[in-house]
Amino acid sequence: MTDRSFVTGFIVGALAGGIIAYLITQEEARDMIAGKAREAANAAMDATGDLRANAADIYARGKNVVDNARSNVGAAVEEGQQTAQQLRSELSAEAQDQKPTTDF
Repeated sequence: MTDRSFVTGFIVGALAGGIIAYLITQEEARDMIAGKAREAANAAMDATGDLRANAADIYARGKNVVDNARSNVGAAVEEGQQTAQQLRSELSAEAQDQKPTTDF
């Protein structure tokens, strides 16, 4: 009976040890996966932070370009209007000078 008890105890002990080892391994695996997930989340947050900073910089530079272009277009339009007015005045003066006199 002692041999049978020893074998039974050995089998029960091996099963209990195997279950405990399995549970510990599962917990370690979960901890490792959770740690890797946290690392990936932190990396993603860092990348999005960098992207936000870059996007803000690009937006500011684009706004400056648009403002400068708007200013340049406004100045060109104003200069064009002044030139057109000057040409109208000159042409009107020439037309007045070239009017035939009606001396009958």
